[in-house]
Amino acid sequence: MLKLWNALRAGEVLTNPAAWKNRQNLINALVAILGAVLWILNKVGVGLELSGDEMASVAGGIAIVMGAINNYLTTATTDKIGVGKPVDPTNE
Repeated sequence: MLKLWNALRAGEVLTNPAAWKNRQNLINALVAILGAVLWILNKVGVGLELSGDEMASVAGGIAIVMGAINNYLTTATTDKIGVGKPVDPTNE
């Protein structure tokens, strides 16, 4: 868990950032597809019986969670940005 937090420090990066970026893109695509499928099913009268307000609440919750995940993965997979001062590799 500490490694996940330390990856947010400026100058640090998760191991194998390309794999994490690919996972991030996959999650984004799956959420977009899921949203589209649920919308289509709702329009044709199949699936969940949710009101417009309920669907907006669910979509808002998903957007908050996905925003947090995207923010973390964007920051943790690059050494160009981060929280705090950049890590000095000669002073570790």
